[in-house]
Amino acid sequence: MKRILILVIIALTGVIMYLTNPGPEVFGAYVEKYVVQEMTAQGQDPGLLEGMFGKVLAMGVQEYSVRTNFYLGSVYKLEVGDASYSYLGVFNVIIPLQGTQPLEDLRKQMNM
Repeated sequence: MKRILILVIIALTGVIMYLTNPGPEVFGAYVEKYVVQEMTAQGQDPGLLEGMFGKVLAMGVQEYSVRTNFYLGSVYKLEVGDASYSYLGVFNVIIPLQGTQPLEDLRKQMNM
């Protein structure tokens, strides 16, 4: 009985992961939200990203990113200049797989 319960829990978790595997539009929204947060932290007006510019940004992210779909989750690879950034997408959440983000690295390069 205990084995059956464990198998049911594993199966349900797999189904939930499959149904909540974030697509490219979720990754684009994640990047847009991140850029807005960075602009706000720098004292800039994030209102520039509203409307059409935000949509263009999301399309650009999809153009410069590669999604590897594992069905229970996805790995996104974003190429920015010579650098590459990887993100894990599971349960409709995007998780950076490295310590720094693209805008942080660009800011460090500009301050040098």
